[in-house]
Amino acid sequence: MRILVVRHGDAGDAQAFSHSGQPDRLRPLTARDRRRMWVAARGLLREVPRIDLLATSPYTRALQTAEVLSKVYGDLAAREIPELEAGAALASLLAWLCVNAAHDCIALVGHAPDLAELVTCLACGSGRSPVVKIKKGGACLLSIDGALAPGAGEIRWLLDNGQLVRLGS
Repeated sequence: MRILVVRHGDAGDAQAFSHSGQPDRLRPLTARDRRRMWVAARGLLREVPRIDLLATSPYTRALQTAEVLSKVYGDLAAREIPELEAGAALASLLAWLCVNAAHDCIALVGHAPDLAELVTCLACGSGRSPVVKIKKGGACLLSIDGALAPGAGEIRWLLDNGQLVRLGS
């Protein structure tokens, strides 16, 4: 099994958006980063040619990032799951992954620091501080041979948005 972990693209300044009176979950990607995510997604496609299941946080910026991935991967349906909301319990996401472990490649679009905590748990075991930093619009690929469990994963690569853009150009 492979898990492609994708942090949403740049959604601008949270404090500036708060002046709009809207909740942070509605904060969208910047226009610039929407364009960059298209190129970055093509870079992801070069590295991960097939995704079987695409899951995303219901936050606008994550949905927009997942929408780009969906289009680049041939209109793959994106499934909104509460387990990827910012601050959701890691245990609930691990349980969701176990239920869906029959898929060869699952892509997850979400938030920091939650995604880094997931990668750390799967690669190093539970109860550890994050050992990776996934930058906005960046991605990390994990591979897991055997049962999905803390410490069972191997980090194959970690790429930032700029590296993905170069791959997709």
